Amino acid sequence: MDPQKNDNILDACAAPGGKTSYIAELMKNCGNIIALDADKDRFNRLNNTINRLKLINVETGILDITEDTVPMSDKILLDVPCSGTGVMSKRADIRWRRSIEDILEMHLLQRKILWAASKYVKPGGTIIYSTCSVEPEENWMVIDAYLKSHPSYSIENAKDYVPEEYVDNKGAMFTYPPEHQIDGGYAVRLKKG
Repeated sequence: MDPQKNDNILDACAAPGGKTSYIAELMKNCGNIIALDADKDRFNRLNNTINRLKLINVETGILDITEDTVPMSDKILLDVPCSGTGVMSKRADIRWRRSIEDILEMHLLQRKILWAASKYVKPGGTIIYSTCSVEPEENWMVIDAYLKSHPSYSIENAKDYVPEEYVDNKGAMFTYPPEHQIDGGYAVRLKKG
């Protein structure tokens, strides 16, 4: 994300708060972070994290970015709900609980979240879209469709932010457990022109 001290950052799927608190730490408790989650139970965990760490630059709220209005932001983090196929080593039950229908349902939700969030990025701003999935339906298929319908956005190559061994040939961070021996995940930086 490369947060800077004076950034206005929105974490739209923030609970339980680990990423939000790390961003606040990188910003030295300066700037402004709005951490939102649509799920009330998860929101309580988010608030507990923020209060426990005594973060003063984080404002929390129960909001759904696909339905509610949020402030314009320099950077938006979308660690979207996903099938979790990249973390099956930690959650073996996923193997038996996921179907192709679940992945397609997630794909539609992810698109809805990304399309909605893009309305709240300032010119020159950035969206970080990420999943803990290794499924193309939840990763490149979402991003490719987004870029086709949002020509003012482009991909910023992840090799400027993460080790090159974790960057795919299109510029996204992608880890695949059999190849990298770590959890699977995907993240792409989308820059608004």
